[in-house]
Amino acid sequence: MILWGLQNANLQGLCGIPTAKKADVTDINVIEMAKFSVDKYNEEAGTKLVFMKVIACASWNLGVVTVYALLIQTQDSKGTYIDKAVAVDVTIIGKKLLWYKH
Repeated sequence: MILWGLQNANLQGLCGIPTAKKADVTDINVIEMAKFSVDKYNEEAGTKLVFMKVIACASWNLGVVTVYALLIQTQDSKGTYIDKAVAVDVTIIGKKLLWYKH
């Protein structure tokens, strides 16, 4: 993928933003964020997805904000799915779901 013409550039630290780190899918914070994301999506979409497990996660720690990009295995009465979510945990405010793709 070419990003602003920087095809082979090292993007680490671009604009002062640290690169994402692969997060441990068994970490309690990652699991809690994934469960939160599924629950929030259910609330907003009127679905009844059940959290099964975190398949993969990348996270960015930006000081008081941690951003999580998640691949989550979910299930409902129709089948099993791999959903994608982006959520943040802000130290003072709490968790917020930014995007969810079922």
